[in-house]
Amino acid sequence: GWPDGSTTGAVQDDESSVISVYLPFPTTESAGSITGAVSIAGVLPVAVELALASSSPADLHVPATVMIPAGGMSANFTAQIVDDALPETTESVTVTASAAALTSGNGLTFITDNDPSGFVFSSVPASWIRSVPNAVTITAVGVGGGTMASFNGAATLSAAGDGGSVSMTPAASGSFALGM
Repeated sequence: GWPDGSTTGAVQDDESSVISVYLPFPTTESAGSITGAVSIAGVLPVAVELALASSSPADLHVPATVMIPAGGMSANFTAQIVDDALPETTESVTVTASAAALTSGNGLTFITDNDPSGFVFSSVPASWIRSVPNAVTITAVGVGGGTMASFNGAATLSAAGDGGSVSMTPAASGSFALGM
């Protein structure tokens, strides 16, 4: 027979130790919150706590940590989008997840603004006849001048002529849809 014996060896795990971060792409400032996810390629026998960081906390708040449970490969987290009422360009935000003994990972999203920098009116006649309705199209525009499709609010309306203010009805637009 064979003699009794034992040996010690090391096993090299061939699973990736890279953390992956997933974010909705793109999203709007008015969304309020988004659900992100983190994952690792293999299953760990113990829970792992990942630290989260936002490249722009002024635009996207993330929790300080998220936990992947023992035996799990992923976890979700909720990030809060900051709706600041300032007209601005689309923001690019990266979320980084890190933990000891794992390679950090990044996820990217774009947050489109919902605050118009102005409004553009369709062509109007050189002179209007008082009390005769005239239709106009009002378009919300962003900082770059493009239609702001994410704007769904209303605009206060006023009119003025050579003699000063002129009364008009309505005094507010209806709700915008797709920026118009």
